[in-house]
Amino acid sequence: MTFAWADFRSAEPDFADTVRRRFEKYPHHVLATLRKDGSPRVSGLEVTFLFGELWLGMMPNSLRARDLPRDPRFAAEAGPPPPFPLFRVELSEVVRTGGEGGELVVRIWHPGRPPRTVRRGNGDGPPHEEGI
Repeated sequence: MTFAWADFRSAEPDFADTVRRRFEKYPHHVLATLRKDGSPRVSGLEVTFLFGELWLGMMPNSLRARDLPRDPRFAAEAGPPPPFPLFRVELSEVVRTGGEGGELVVRIWHPGRPPRTVRRGNGDGPPHEEGI
């Protein structure tokens, strides 16, 4: 027997509100699913509440997205569990890859240098570099 979030909220509104507030307090959580061999798979997760229901956000075709249709049992932990580690990032390069007008566009930044952009179309021509 399965129940939707709305059913839980209807049966236990105070408990449901407490759980929802905990999930809404942080953007990142932990999801545990079951692999084909029955061992656990633990990964990061985003949770949202829409239209009165609880939704689990994950990338299409990710392993956990394939785990759930095969075996719908899971555990979700509202996190992060305090204290959690923070790491300061020291950048040596930042790269953004995207598409623009039918071209692949790569924007590259290095400390102390102006950003440069490399564009490549669908043709046989070489990439065109801007900002050299």
